[in-house]
Amino acid sequence: MGVRWWGIGQWHRIPPELCSLNLAFASIPGDNPAMPCLLAILALLTPRIVIILLLISSDYLESAYQTLLWPLLGFLFLPLTTLAYAFGYHQTGGSPTGIFIALIVIAVLIDLGSFGGGGAATTRR
Repeated sequence: MGVRWWGIGQWHRIPPELCSLNLAFASIPGDNPAMPCLLAILALLTPRIVIILLLISSDYLESAYQTLLWPLLGFLFLPLTTLAYAFGYHQTGGSPTGIFIALIVIAVLIDLGSFGGGGAATTRR
């Protein structure tokens, strides 16, 4: 079935195969398979909270970056990019390639857009 949301005048659906991607947690028998998809949606809304949860509950970011410095810098400056790189790293088993590079570029643009959007709103006041 997937997850549905309303946007641009119509309903959109995330396919079930994307919702079943294991983003941070090991598969537990009887566990809700939509949970990693909910974590991905939460990451789009509040990436800093997801970074904190991942640092506390798993070694997902530490295994992607091999140090704690880059996730902490990512938390401060480019949180969505930090999560996108870790996702690409774990999905490819190493260095992100192909579609995951595109995902990282989109995350960088979203992160940089949030900086620019804040500056534009301040100048209008």
